[in-house]
Amino acid sequence: MAGFYERRLFNPLMDLALRQPRFHGLREHLLADLADSPLEIGPGTGLNFPHYPPRVRSVRVVAREPELDPRALERARQRGITVEHIVASADPLPFADESEQDLVCTFVLCSVSDPDAKLAEFNPPDNLAGLATAKVPLFAVHGDNDALVPYDDNTKFVKQNYEAAGGTFELKLIPGGRHEVTPAFFECQELIDFVLKQSK
Repeated sequence: MAGFYERRLFNPLMDLALRQPRFHGLREHLLADLADSPLEIGPGTGLNFPHYPPRVRSVRVVAREPELDPRALERARQRGITVEHIVASADPLPFADESEQDLVCTFVLCSVSDPDAKLAEFNPPDNLAGLATAKVPLFAVHGDNDALVPYDDNTKFVKQNYEAAGGTFELKLIPGGRHEVTPAFFECQELIDFVLKQSK
């Protein structure tokens, strides 16, 4: 019954509501920086597929239905994307570790019991152990007066997590620096020294 409801009622209504032009720019903005093989949860009728960047040629999708909606398959075909369909629930995801893969989920987390926990599985600051174990050093430049991306909630949080995982994290904090592009960020001797040291 659930399959019939989704295929004949829910999916067509959602497709009609969410394919409106006002969503196109939002999808393109959200998907612009994806790696070449993302994982999408609940693709529905495939409305994201036309907006994937050109480098994306394959997508893994997780959906409970044994068959994807024909509209999703057609949109993937028109876009030239190969779809690998994994029949499973996203609650939890059926993978041991997907922290290195980009996750796409739009208008779908309402079906997940704990959305915050699900997002944490793919949140880079919560998945730094692999880099730390591999001894990859990190360097960041951040302004201490950045109101758009506050230091305490972002770089400081990442630095603390990375060092707690055993990694090395060097920081250049710009006094009074806001969310802006200035010579202080790019003409940074500490950053130059860091790059040269890692290249040896």
